[in-house]
Amino acid sequence: MASREYDNVILVDIIGEVIDSMRETDTITTSVETSPGVYVIDSKNGLKDFDYITIDDVDYQVSSVSDTNYTISAVTGKDFTGKIWKAKAPYYMHGHPLEIVNRLNKQNKGVYSYQKYPLIALFQDFEEPIGDDLALYATPSPTFIIANLTRPEITADDRYDRNFRDVLYPLYYDFLNKLYANRSFLLRDPRTINHTKIDRLYWGTSAANKNESNIANDYLDAIELNNVELPVVENRCKY
Repeated sequence: MASREYDNVILVDIIGEVIDSMRETDTITTSVETSPGVYVIDSKNGLKDFDYITIDDVDYQVSSVSDTNYTISAVTGKDFTGKIWKAKAPYYMHGHPLEIVNRLNKQNKGVYSYQKYPLIALFQDFEEPIGDDLALYATPSPTFIIANLTRPEITADDRYDRNFRDVLYPLYYDFLNKLYANRSFLLRDPRTINHTKIDRLYWGTSAANKNESNIANDYLDAIELNNVELPVVENRCKY
């Protein structure tokens, strides 16, 4: 029997594609330079003040956001009409939890302090069982964290009102939907993706049951997803 050659199937890259598909994007209807270097952009959006977007590979921070427009600063004389913008959030990292925490802590200065959350992180290392099914490349069950900034003094009820219901839960369900929609996985329905979910109020250290003390310099609430079963299809084989 002839041997087969395979393209690399790298889960961290596939997850990056999934998260990129979660980022809001739209076409700019009109742009008006209201004062030198200040532009009002007309486009439907779900952005918030201080979010970052990308237009033509350039990052811009938005302000004065409404459902139909927002303001950005840029060099004078530009016309953004017809351009496509894309949100930079949710942000994505993968690696050992301590590496992720260190990277987040290094981004606490300047513009990068606003380009961290909400975050979806894929924890490494994870096993990739191979050979169980000829139709599958591997059947990994990794761990993810979906995290967002919080305040240390607020109560559990406030955390659910301000963070979990408005930010973390919508991201959680969108993440499951986008995993299902990605053709790299053999999934029957987003509701049948096997995993264990934990709401982490004030995400902290494992020594304190991951809740007692903050794991990074930022105060975070999070949803932890353990043992997320992701059957990766064998569709990259070259005979």
